[in-house]
Amino acid sequence: MAELRRAFSTPARVALAAVAVFLLARGASAERRCEEPAELTGRTCSVEECILLSDAVHAPDACGGASSCETMTGCSALQTMRQRWLNCYTRRITVNARCWSNFDLDHQWQAAEAIRHEGICAARTRLPQPEGCADPCPE
Repeated sequence: MAELRRAFSTPARVALAAVAVFLLARGASAERRCEEPAELTGRTCSVEECILLSDAVHAPDACGGASSCETMTGCSALQTMRQRWLNCYTRRITVNARCWSNFDLDHQWQAAEAIRHEGICAARTRLPQPEGCADPCPE
């Protein structure tokens, strides 16, 4: 353990701890929200379904693994990221419809952001290779 402490400087350890707390708090806040009384939150699904759908939203193949396509290049990378944004959008509208009767403004806003990012990825895939997926020499 002492070797680990010496391997990282104090600022690096603080930064790693902050990242860990942030990552743990994100999932925990979604779970806490699901576990709040439905009478207070307006939740329309069971606690279990809410947690399951929220976990799906933040999965690595959806919002949890999505990043901007604005500076990304390469057909495969763009297609993968586009699918993640589409999964993110689909799962957000699903949890909003099933558990919040389409009235959760945060999920609405996040879904809008996801589909905006999907559009950016789609536009970049139309660029010629190697940046996008289009044939660089169309006939």
